[in-house]
Amino acid sequence: MRRRPSTHALMFAGLSIMGLLAAACSTSNSTTNNVVAAAPNPASCKGVTLHFIGFPGEDGKQISGAFQQKYHMKIAENTSADNDQMIAAIKIGQPYDLMSVPMWYAQRMIAADTLRPIDTSVLPQWKNMFPGVAKNSLIEAGGNTYGVPVGWGDGPYVYNPKLVAPNMLPKTILDLLNPYWNKRYILFNSSSNLSLIALADGYTAASGTSLTKAQFAKVTQQGKELVQHAEAFTTSYSDGTDRLVSGDAALDVGGWEAMVNFAKAKGVALKYGFFGDYLGGWFDSLGIPATATHSQCALAYISWLMMPKNEAALASYIVSGTTNSLSVPYLAKSDRIYDYSRVDHIVTPTQDVTTFPDPTPGNTVPAGDATLQDWNNAWLQISAGL
Repeated sequence: MRRRPSTHALMFAGLSIMGLLAAACSTSNSTTNNVVAAAPNPASCKGVTLHFIGFPGEDGKQISGAFQQKYHMKIAENTSADNDQMIAAIKIGQPYDLMSVPMWYAQRMIAADTLRPIDTSVLPQWKNMFPGVAKNSLIEAGGNTYGVPVGWGDGPYVYNPKLVAPNMLPKTILDLLNPYWNKRYILFNSSSNLSLIALADGYTAASGTSLTKAQFAKVTQQGKELVQHAEAFTTSYSDGTDRLVSGDAALDVGGWEAMVNFAKAKGVALKYGFFGDYLGGWFDSLGIPATATHSQCALAYISWLMMPKNEAALASYIVSGTTNSLSVPYLAKSDRIYDYSRVDHIVTPTQDVTTFPDPTPGNTVPAGDATLQDWNNAWLQISAGL
């Protein structure tokens, strides 16, 4: 699972993320009418520094040197934040101009009033974006679009085929509780593991996984067993790759196709597979925070990133599928590892959540069901056991 939901229920500057969401939902969306709509003009942004908060690489800093030099703009990065920290940073007024918008948190970010809507009609490349990610209800609300997709992928596990019997490859995450796998797999320290367990148990919903307290107790117990059987938590995709290459672990839950390329460079052949009950994917977008000081310059920069060669370079750098249909020919052969039929079609809201299912509870759940805060709190306790 390439982009992980938040690992914990963050308390940031004394504010819980669920409290921020509750406050946001009880007030009007003040950014709704503050659409970033002017035609992009980077030449008018001389000397501007765009401040980015989000996931490493998604701001495009590493591939935009020529742009920065030509227009005398700079990119300042904060890539240490997780999903909850991004929301909290904007809610307390930190003036970021660019922001990662992970699909699983997009609606939470919109509900928390942290993003400005973007007038996509002024973006020349918008018409060339793959419909599966651009015409997607997960980044839309009230007739507005709140993010420009910059990368996408799916959710494999990665394994060392020399260390795994073919007939023992897991079909669900619960298969890892088989004694065969004891202390032989690694996994991210993320509450999303509970989501995969819930899916394996058959607990699903069209727009998220909502569990009763009894169901959640079962999932929590299975989560404890999953962590107890694991060899270790992995800290990054590079760390996961190194452990598989060295033979320290046989399988990495929550992997990434790019790890196959990483391992090849180290002289080891890895493979990837999928849990049969989770065939969904992910996509991340760039958004413009409500606190942006240079929103028009941010839009100009995003427009530049969307150009075919630039978006191909960005996708290659973050080893993800490109979001511009005209970018595919510019991808290096080693980066053509995604099935573009998954995003090359017009989608409906129903198809959105089928192709990109949200495995976490929604912003609100039925009375008595486990909330997102419950999930994160439970994972904090579970993860402390490893």
